[in-house]
Amino acid sequence: MNYGTLLETDDFGDVTQIRLARTLDGNALYTVCAYLVDGLLIDTGPLHTASALADFLAENPPRMAVNTHYHEDHVGGNRELIERFGIDISAHADAVSSICDPPAILSYQETVWGMPEGSVVLPLGDTIDTPRFSFDVVTVPGHSRGDVALVEREAGWCFTGDLIASPRPKTARREEDVPAMIASLKTLADHPAPSLTLFTAVGSVFENGRETLHAAAKYLEEIEQKAQILFREGQTPEEIVRELFGRETALKSLTEGDFSTENLVRSLVCLQK
Repeated sequence: MNYGTLLETDDFGDVTQIRLARTLDGNALYTVCAYLVDGLLIDTGPLHTASALADFLAENPPRMAVNTHYHEDHVGGNRELIERFGIDISAHADAVSSICDPPAILSYQETVWGMPEGSVVLPLGDTIDTPRFSFDVVTVPGHSRGDVALVEREAGWCFTGDLIASPRPKTARREEDVPAMIASLKTLADHPAPSLTLFTAVGSVFENGRETLHAAAKYLEEIEQKAQILFREGQTPEEIVRELFGRETALKSLTEGDFSTENLVRSLVCLQK
């Protein structure tokens, strides 16, 4: 296998988006984004790209970092950045133990992102301050336990982690609590910042962030209502998938069932595996 590493960047004013991926024969397997703002690094990417990220940051090392949640594609660079730059990394208190002692991952996760090494992280407070900016820490459960988003009120920047990738999601990870995600989307949409620009972990940037969050919540609530009606009528989750989405996503087989439309339906009708 001819594996490599992809690191690309894009600037959005004071925000630098860092796109990271392991590649196979030159093709990115899955791209995940870290963000750099005024010395604050938001997420550290997967283990497979840790050295490339540290090399990129070497000329202007971050002062601190935050993990938006404990998943392997967001914390894999922690150990190397701590060892090379001596920075403190923080995360929600509910995610600290899983970053310190990472849980087992599936074979597809090992291939695409790598098993992260345990790292010491500090529990987040209510805000993160840099020399020029102040970020509100907003707890947004649903994708995993201990999820946070960071919001800079004056600039309107909102770093969402994996809370939202698209306004119309068609899959969910096995552990996701989709009703909790709906509530978190609404919580973030109601943040008092005058405006919100969403910077997502998959690289999508939504300038009309508040409208995007409300649209995603409304879409999922509509799917939830339809799915629950069909479930009460006796349809199985597999049948509901075919009724509402036409077919299951190919990701189900590629990820050993970890990502699937069935997981989305099961969570919405309270049958999470």
